[in-house]
Amino acid sequence: VAGNYRLGEFQGAILDCQLDRLEEQTTTRERNGRRLADRLAGIPGLHPQARPADCTRHAYPLFMLRLDPATFGAPREAVLDALRAEGIPCSSGYGYPLPEQPIFRNKAFGPYIQQSTAALDYRTAVCPNAELLCREQAIWIEQRVLLGTADDMDAIALIFERVRAR
Repeated sequence: VAGNYRLGEFQGAILDCQLDRLEEQTTTRERNGRRLADRLAGIPGLHPQARPADCTRHAYPLFMLRLDPATFGAPREAVLDALRAEGIPCSSGYGYPLPEQPIFRNKAFGPYIQQSTAALDYRTAVCPNAELLCREQAIWIEQRVLLGTADDMDAIALIFERVRAR
């Protein structure tokens, strides 16, 4: 039950089946995300997203990493094109940082924070690291990639190594 909405018997059965599948997939993504991060961290110019020490399990809705183009030896767009050519579904992430997203620029918060909207002004927010990530460093790999095997994670790391060598 969520608010006044109640699931029907069929919907409840589907949700129950999916929750079992979700647990299995989350465990697989956690294991493979750690493996891929460990492998990619050893490649100059690649920096997988840091994991806080108190994180006991990461869902990896995306596998995110930062590319230092100068150290890696290629600009992000060339790296993304090469990864896609190898069959790795990836993107550059957000096109611009969060304070520049229309919801913040236009204060389009709907009914949620009406009392605070007047005081919020994201036009003055300066986020140089976020801007750098959005402009030239962020690489996002789709979570479905992490549903593969340990060998698949090793193969992805080898692809990054080949791309860097080229």
